[in-house]
Amino acid sequence: MNRQQIIQLTLDKIGISRKTKGYAYLVDTIGMYIELRDGYTFYLFNSMTIQVASKYGVKCATVYRNMDSVVRKAWYE
Repeated sequence: MNRQQIIQLTLDKIGISRKTKGYAYLVDTIGMYIELRDGYTFYLFNSMTIQVASKYGVKCATVYRNMDSVVRKAWYE
């Protein structure tokens, strides 16, 4: 099982649907964080968000908003 599959399985277990808008952004960002973590979490998160936004051709604000929605949905539902 590769890293992406492990992340997806974990998100499935906590109730985050793969159909939720922002799901792919979250999977990619978590994967990048795991690969790059070095104590500079805030810097890394912003850098990764820029990379994810570029990958999907959307604005950083879209990535932030949709990932926030995914997490809130899982947390409150």
